Amino acid sequence: VIEGDVGATARDWNLKVPEPFRVDATLTIPEPYTPLNSPDDYRCFLLDWPETGVTYVDGFRVNADNESIVHHVIAFLVPPGKVAEYEALDAADEGPGYPCFGGPGGEIQGAGDFQWLGGWAPGNAGIQGDGSFGIRVPSGSKVALQMHYNTATGSGADQSSVEFKIEREVDKQAWTLPFTNPQWLRGSGMEIPAGDESVEHQFEFDVTQFLSYLTEGGLSDGEFVIHNVSLHMHQLGRTGRVSVLRADGTEECLVNISDWDFDWQQPYVLSEPVVVNPGDRMFLTCNWDNSAANQPYEDVDTNGDGVMDEYRQIEPRDVSWGDGSYDEMCLGIIYVTGR
Repeated sequence: VIEGDVGATARDWNLKVPEPFRVDATLTIPEPYTPLNSPDDYRCFLLDWPETGVTYVDGFRVNADNESIVHHVIAFLVPPGKVAEYEALDAADEGPGYPCFGGPGGEIQGAGDFQWLGGWAPGNAGIQGDGSFGIRVPSGSKVALQMHYNTATGSGADQSSVEFKIEREVDKQAWTLPFTNPQWLRGSGMEIPAGDESVEHQFEFDVTQFLSYLTEGGLSDGEFVIHNVSLHMHQLGRTGRVSVLRADGTEECLVNISDWDFDWQQPYVLSEPVVVNPGDRMFLTCNWDNSAANQPYEDVDTNGDGVMDEYRQIEPRDVSWGDGSYDEMCLGIIYVTGR
């Protein structure tokens, strides 16, 4: 079991300690962007992939320019066949980038249209592998960099950048697979009532039977290997766990976060990769505190003159799944290969 709180160290978790991050490519938002919508603004920036030929992403790190407003960052792979569609989205909207609430924009027709190259949330210092596996990027691809800005406690422009460690050859292809309850995404089953100081929701599922779909045929349905894992909630989170429920009834814990901190979200590299077999189920559980004492703070313009002059807690309200900063999530993210 990997357990974490704010005072823990990599040695306490029994994690791999990475080498200094190797930067092979840096992609930067082309010009400073000031959020247009408040408090949440989702903006995607279409960036050129600098390599020719097939390459593999083996490391990802974000340099958040204006940390006071950057809530999260996801780099989506835009394969060559979808580039024209995304260029049209970019060209149709004035200013840098284009709006992209909930994803990279465009028409999502399959898992490959929603493939993550990497993700970032506050506290994430980046992650890299040892060169033995990576996420495949075809020549002619682009990157849709989704920036989620939140202006409740910050302001100004942002020009963040992302760094990649790139390999020309790897032993195995890898995939980043988000894991959560699809019903929660549709607004059902993850209700967190106002004032309730302990609300827990769980989800379990046998992912092995959908591997081919999730990897667009890259992996056949059946066993797979988990190399690192992340957990994502928002500001009401208290505890969370990602596990493998074995077919024999035992549980193998991957990450158990006993003291959730939104500003401390790091992917956990497992000391030993974990094999998931047909019949095993991925398990995800999250607990939230929606009491008045645990509400986030926001800047408030009390007299309507356009100047934020008070910093105060918001009132509790009913919360469920949502992309906004004052909504909630319970999302596991696993980085996998074949056996």
